[in-house]
Amino acid sequence: CPTLFPGQVLKVSGGYEVAEVFSKGVVITVMQTHARRDKDFWVDFDGIPDNTDFGFRPEPGDRPVMAGTLPARVTSTTENDTYGHIDKDGRYRVNMLFDRDNWETGFESLWVRQSRPYAGDTYGLHLPLLAGTEVAIGFEDGNPDRPYITGVLHDSAHSDHVTIRNYKRNVLRTPANNKIRLDDERGKEHIKVSTEYGGKSQLNLGHLVDAEKQKRGEGFELRTDSWGAIRAQKG
Repeated sequence: CPTLFPGQVLKVSGGYEVAEVFSKGVVITVMQTHARRDKDFWVDFDGIPDNTDFGFRPEPGDRPVMAGTLPARVTSTTENDTYGHIDKDGRYRVNMLFDRDNWETGFESLWVRQSRPYAGDTYGLHLPLLAGTEVAIGFEDGNPDRPYITGVLHDSAHSDHVTIRNYKRNVLRTPANNKIRLDDERGKEHIKVSTEYGGKSQLNLGHLVDAEKQKRGEGFELRTDSWGAIRAQKG
């Protein structure tokens, strides 16, 4: 059964009407077939000489477009890394959750930028992400070669710190439990700034509460389990 397919080399025979350039054959580059019940089956094809002086340079196809975001997790070369694994430009490596291939840990992707709410040359906000953090990956102009971290997500294994149980609070907490808490409950507003170094040191302002959210005072409180000093340059 005769066959015809793109990439196939056809030998051309004939007299003077066959140019010398086709003496080694013709490489099929494009092929179209046509068939109808009331018509003969016929084939059109384009070809170039099978010659090193000719190269096949097809028009590039349309670039794939990535719509929406894809889930991924931040990775690190260090198991149970205490700190964020980032490069000199503050970028991360991520493991796309659909990727089932086996990669060297911490090298599942190239370095990926993170979108942030505040960024500039001499100013910005960056709270490093730890390995295992779920992120949403977007793509600049839908280009699959230009991924970036669009946002960070809590999941069933990493619960949110503000829920229906404390929905009146605004919380910033780091992995080392450095904390800024701002409670917006009307009539009970308060701010807490806390660090774990030296036991615990805290600045509490406004409506002061205990661990059970019961009032224990008001005004301001500066306390520490370590040494303390208050200094003012002008007195």
